[in-house]
Amino acid sequence: FLSDLCLSIADDLKIDIVPFAQKTIDILKLKPNMGDWDIISGSLSKLLNSLMQEGNQSILTSIKTLCDRVQSVRLLEKYGLKLDIALLEEYSKDNRHERTLLRKLLSKAAQLRERSDEMWDHLWDDACMVCDLIYKTSNYEQILSEFCRVLLQTGKFLTAERFLDGKDGVQLPQSTVEKVVLAAGKELFYGAKSFSSAEVSKAKQCFLTVPESRIIRKELDYISSLENVEQFGLALRPCDLKHISEKADIFDMILKHDPTSYTNVSGLIQFANSLNLSSKEDHLQVKLKLARSGIEAGDIGFALDFVNLFMEENFVPAADFVVHVIKAIHFEGVENTFLAEMISFAICYCPEKELNFLVGKLKLCMKSEYQTTSAGSILREHEFWVTKACSALSALLEFEDLQVLLDYVEDVVSVIDNNVHVERILATLLSAFAVKAGV
Repeated sequence: FLSDLCLSIADDLKIDIVPFAQKTIDILKLKPNMGDWDIISGSLSKLLNSLMQEGNQSILTSIKTLCDRVQSVRLLEKYGLKLDIALLEEYSKDNRHERTLLRKLLSKAAQLRERSDEMWDHLWDDACMVCDLIYKTSNYEQILSEFCRVLLQTGKFLTAERFLDGKDGVQLPQSTVEKVVLAAGKELFYGAKSFSSAEVSKAKQCFLTVPESRIIRKELDYISSLENVEQFGLALRPCDLKHISEKADIFDMILKHDPTSYTNVSGLIQFANSLNLSSKEDHLQVKLKLARSGIEAGDIGFALDFVNLFMEENFVPAADFVVHVIKAIHFEGVENTFLAEMISFAICYCPEKELNFLVGKLKLCMKSEYQTTSAGSILREHEFWVTKACSALSALLEFEDLQVLLDYVEDVVSVIDNNVHVERILATLLSAFAVKAGV
């Protein structure tokens, strides 16, 4: 063997052993699989002892590091993971590779026939030792997190619970426990090909390992509720839902599958509640999706019912939908006051490109009746609205009956308590008057 040869040559030729020892180390790093690891380890120990008296600290450190690498390789091979010393050397340069190494080791160990609690305990000891040998200062919380993740994914729930409670003085924070359990449960669930598969049951069991967690209970309720999506005729699999970023996107899938399902408002809202979409904002978002489907289907009456709701709630995301409705309806079939309120709401939040169109429609309303709307029901003091209102009022000055416009402005500013906003609107109005008068 190289180290024995090195010692023999140095002894016979009476030359400095250090260069030969360094060459031995370099060769072992490049071509480590040269025989039994026990032989290599023994030979390195012999070489190390022979160099102690040389006092060359650099070469001694190199040999000790190589001994650590050999020991690490031996421990990894116990669980079927074969890595060469060169790769471990590369891993040792960056602590971020520790997770990669752990996952490779645990993945191999999870494939072994023998996966008793005793095996996992020995694996824990060996994994900690490997990380210590390679990185000197190990992140034991990270090691424990990876163990819990693999135990949960492989269905070793009782063992996982024991590790989640802590191991050899290492304790995971509650936030980390929740993160690990959520990740493992989601991976099991979203990997399932059907709601009746074993992976779905395992996912639920995974979540139940931390039953006291509100976050995890919420996720468990969510995946359980997803099974009810079939009542809307949509045959989804858990794996189909993996890339849904927002829960509300499920309603887009339902409406795409059955465009007439928008009329089932109560059923869909009940389904939203089961998905933990139970806030007023959540319900408004779902109803907006239904309203959009209604207008696309030509159901103007259905859409107008929701327009009234969105205005009462000052639901800004519905502004473009309201513009769409204004463009779709026949004005003679809608009460003028309600129409003016719709247009005023849209003016508050619409894109700039829609402003001229809406102002034109508002002029038609003002021609039909002198004062058409009670601004207090829809106008708010938002900075964005004030900017839009100023633009709209400037455009309205083209209307000949200025008294009607002044009455409208008075109605607007009377419901605004913020004097700064009132001053901005009035200043805009006066400036526009001055331009009109040629001052």
